[in-house]
Amino acid sequence: MKNFTILIATLLFCLNTYCQKYNDVVKLFGKNKYDKALTLSLKYLEKDTASTMLNMIAGRAYTKKNEYNKAIPYLLKGSADKNTEKHIKAWSLADLGVCYYMTNEYKKSKTALETCININATANVNKFARKKMLDYFHDDIYKNWVILETKHIRFHFQDTSVIKNTENYILKREIAYLKSNEFFEAQLTDKIDFYVWNTRKDMKKTFGSEAGFANSYKKEINAHFKQTPGHEITHILSDLGLSPTKKTALINEGIAVYFNFTSTNRIEIAKSELKDKKINIKELWEHPQNFQSKYIYLLGGAFVEYLANNGTQEQLKDLLRNQTYKNARTIYNNLNQLIKEFENTLYN
Repeated sequence: MKNFTILIATLLFCLNTYCQKYNDVVKLFGKNKYDKALTLSLKYLEKDTASTMLNMIAGRAYTKKNEYNKAIPYLLKGSADKNTEKHIKAWSLADLGVCYYMTNEYKKSKTALETCININATANVNKFARKKMLDYFHDDIYKNWVILETKHIRFHFQDTSVIKNTENYILKREIAYLKSNEFFEAQLTDKIDFYVWNTRKDMKKTFGSEAGFANSYKKEINAHFKQTPGHEITHILSDLGLSPTKKTALINEGIAVYFNFTSTNRIEIAKSELKDKKINIKELWEHPQNFQSKYIYLLGGAFVEYLANNGTQEQLKDLLRNQTYKNARTIYNNLNQLIKEFENTLYN
């Protein structure tokens, strides 16, 4: 009897210790220590391959590390058991929605996220899945959109009929990516999602703005089909390649205009558009709110072009990392002279 009691106590101790180890995996993941959580969950899975919780953690850790193909088998196991806890099944499905999307399985992505939401496990997982539904344009209004891909960009077209030559359209933007990134040297682990809208009215209805914009964190672009090939791509490559700590409208939009790949002389265009109007570049740089936004793009592009032609690539990169006038003075010893010469070029 004594031996039996000792055996039971030992088993209970081992069970509690083992559960505590599992709890440690959850805590590691919750603290964003994905490498450690993955290593530990894989170690435990060697002895407990059926654990839906361990499979979920391993799958989610792989997802956080952008290793989507490795994540999928674990997430499938995490969501497969009918008797598993709802939150484990739901989070496995939520991350499956991410992995399927990133591996071009768009229908599977939508199904996984919809199933997750229908389980209604927790408010947090529902919020996450609904956000991904919006992020990935799984809403019904996007069901007829056409998806075409290049090596670096995943294009989503609202209606390709408005574009004369779709193949040429996507090729120009892929080339813009490649040529711009010779300068920015950004390392992207995923493709840019480029949403091409055929009407500004629909953009405004969806986003509250009819202008194009880029989200570097999500590597996502929304643009009207008539926008220039490289402008929004440049914003993403600049952010991810150079990691700006401070941005200013003049320089940030200026570099995007400079790399928009329209084969135009921006200084001559600005000179023609301004006519007799004279704008102080330093004032525009430091107080853009006092000017019409069109001058930010018009003069920003021309000024960045001037700096590119009258300085080095490294100087321009340093300026893009910290775009303030104050920092520019430390980069260009002759900044005031450059500005004066630029203004003389425009206004004389």
